[in-house]
Amino acid sequence: MRKNLIAICVLILALLSSGSVSNDSGTSISRPYYGVWQIVKVFTYGPVSAYDQKDIDQLLGQKVTYSDKVAGIANREVSNPYYKESDFTDGDFVLYFNLTLAGIGVKETSIRTIEVFSDIDCKNNYTETGSIFFLTNSNDRLIMYDQGVFFEMKKDQSK
Repeated sequence: MRKNLIAICVLILALLSSGSVSNDSGTSISRPYYGVWQIVKVFTYGPVSAYDQKDIDQLLGQKVTYSDKVAGIANREVSNPYYKESDFTDGDFVLYFNLTLAGIGVKETSIRTIEVFSDIDCKNNYTETGSIFFLTNSNDRLIMYDQGVFFEMKKDQSK
């Protein structure tokens, strides 16, 4: 019985630690995506998009910030964000985005997906530009998904 209780406690701790990154412990956690990113180009389109070319042109050149203090596009950022990190397999990606990983130029069988939330339980999605993005093999490049369009973001080196 005691072994079962220990196993359950370990399982619960593992599940709790695998989801969101909390920022309320008073210590700053550095993540590879923390920083200022500039939307540089359309990478590819999903099957359906809510954006027309005018919307896309207005986003190109905009900066998106990810840190433990703020996340999102300027003037529409969420304060004290929570990040949920997940690994999406090619099958997961097709299910959510109706596009294969190869369709966004990813040769691996999975991709690290980060979603931005405004609450610790990760139930209230931040719904502005920059709320979902994907890590790439390059430290200075992210892929952002917004309204059916996949954008390439480059790390802003101007600071």
